[in-house]
Amino acid sequence: NILGSLGLKAIDVLIDLVLVPLALSYLTQTNYGIWLTINSMVVWFNLLDVGLAHGLRNKLAVAIARNDHHLIKSYTSTAYTVIAFICIIVSAICYLTVPFINWNFVLNVDGIANSELMSIMLIVLTSFILNLLFKTITSIFLAKQLSVLVSLVNTIGKISITIALIASIYFAEANNLVLFATIYSFLPLLVLVVFTLILFSNKYKSFSPSVRYYEFSKVKEIMNLGISFFIIQIGATILFMTDNLIISHLFHPAEVTPYQITNKYFGVLLMLFTIVLSPFWSAITEAYEKGEIDWIRKTISKLHKLWAALVVGAAILLLLHGFLIKLWVGSEINIPFLLAFQFFLFVCFQTLNSIYTYFLNGVSILRIQLYTGLFTIFLNIPLSIFFAKTLALGTAGVIMATNVSMLIYIIFRKTQYHKIINGTATGIWSK
Repeated sequence: NILGSLGLKAIDVLIDLVLVPLALSYLTQTNYGIWLTINSMVVWFNLLDVGLAHGLRNKLAVAIARNDHHLIKSYTSTAYTVIAFICIIVSAICYLTVPFINWNFVLNVDGIANSELMSIMLIVLTSFILNLLFKTITSIFLAKQLSVLVSLVNTIGKISITIALIASIYFAEANNLVLFATIYSFLPLLVLVVFTLILFSNKYKSFSPSVRYYEFSKVKEIMNLGISFFIIQIGATILFMTDNLIISHLFHPAEVTPYQITNKYFGVLLMLFTIVLSPFWSAITEAYEKGEIDWIRKTISKLHKLWAALVVGAAILLLLHGFLIKLWVGSEINIPFLLAFQFFLFVCFQTLNSIYTYFLNGVSILRIQLYTGLFTIFLNIPLSIFFAKTLALGTAGVIMATNVSMLIYIIFRKTQYHKIINGTATGIWSK
């Protein structure tokens, strides 16, 4: 799975390298910044499954370890039914409220008609709501430790976007943000729908949801775990997804573009590290269920060594960032060294934090994550404003605030990992 995912992600990296300059050649820098801001806002809709996807993943991993086919079918059917109900409610709310919001004010944009921004929001929201339902199959892939299938879906989606965007540059009206949003929103969704229909009618027929297997008692089981994941997701979303909106309001939508280009540049290492980690969440769930603590300890040790190698790679990217980013997107985008350095720190902190987070998620011990996540909800935005405006650090101050939150996560999660793995966790450390 790791090797297959690495191969697919290598393709993803190449596609991403092509997509950014393609997008900037089709859209103006300001419009691309607007798109990045809108997209980051709508990512919040991933939270609407209230943690059910993660709860389903852990419950399925345990059911698979026990080889209980009825339980597998029940968990899958229950999760799909509840998420479908959530999608219907959210759709009704969105279509009733979106037309009455002043999107020019929300996005701090005055060069585009509010009606056009409203159309873009409806397009993106519709795709995200549908994606909320159809992405549930990825929880099945991950529970079975088949992260390579998740990577395959993402890669095909990116390839389809690239082909459509090239066609738009040559055959469609330039700088059409509505068309751009449609391409980016619906083509990956279409790939996910096709995968779901094919796999549920063939290889994964035993996992396919059915209303007959819906069990109300299973809602509580999945939700009890899911609610904790949900609150943790809220903290993570505020930590990672509000940056574009903060920058757009504190400065200008055009400033989002260099910020996100730097994010994508260093994010290659983060993406590669996540590929390696992906199969271990459910593998740790199964190992913990079977009492294989030594295997978990040795695995975490190997991941620490891999992290040390990643830090070296991130340092090389930092030293070469001026040359490589200019080679990638041209000389028009200026990346300050302070901004690049803060993203270097972010990649180092986030990858180390992910090792402990995947362990804690795998063993379903989430209370410390929940409390630190709640704390950063209230910390990140005011700290971003303080660093960016009060200390005049610009956009680098926004990612600096995120790094402070990441350090808090690492301190608490590393401590909890050692307590659990050594059998000394008591009280809140064991919940």
